[in-house]
Amino acid sequence: MKDQFFSDSGNENLDYYQMPKVLMCSDRYIKLTPNAFKLYIVLHERMQLSMQNGWKNEEGSYYVNMAPQEAEDLFNYSTLTFEDTKIELEMFDLLYQEKHSSEKFPRLYIKKCKYTDEELLEYENMLVNIQ
Repeated sequence: MKDQFFSDSGNENLDYYQMPKVLMCSDRYIKLTPNAFKLYIVLHERMQLSMQNGWKNEEGSYYVNMAPQEAEDLFNYSTLTFEDTKIELEMFDLLYQEKHSSEKFPRLYIKKCKYTDEELLEYENMLVNIQ
C-alpha cells in the first residue's frame, strides 16, 4: 500500500466523523475509554439520520437505533462489549437507553456533552496558544 499524504488534490473522497471538541478536551470525559469514545461519535453522527427520518419520542427527543450486530460489524465489539460500552456512556451521562415492548433493541438517546463556561474559556485559550 502506497503512503498517502495530504495534497491539493485527491481529498474529495475523504469522509470524517464530527464530534464535540469538549469530549476530547474536558477533564470530565478524560477517563472515557476508546470504545465509548468511538461509539459516542458514531451514535452522534447517526443522530442526523434520526432527525431526517423523524425518529423522536412524544417529547420531541431524537433517538438512534443500533443492534449488537451493527456494533460488531462497525467496531468488532462483542455483544458484551457493546452492552458494557453503552453502560459506560450512561455512567458519563452521555446516553440514555429506553426499552419499548414493540422494539427488539432499546432506543438510544444521545445526550449532549456537558461543560462549564470556564472549561470553554480554557479550551479557547488553549487554541490561541497553539497558533
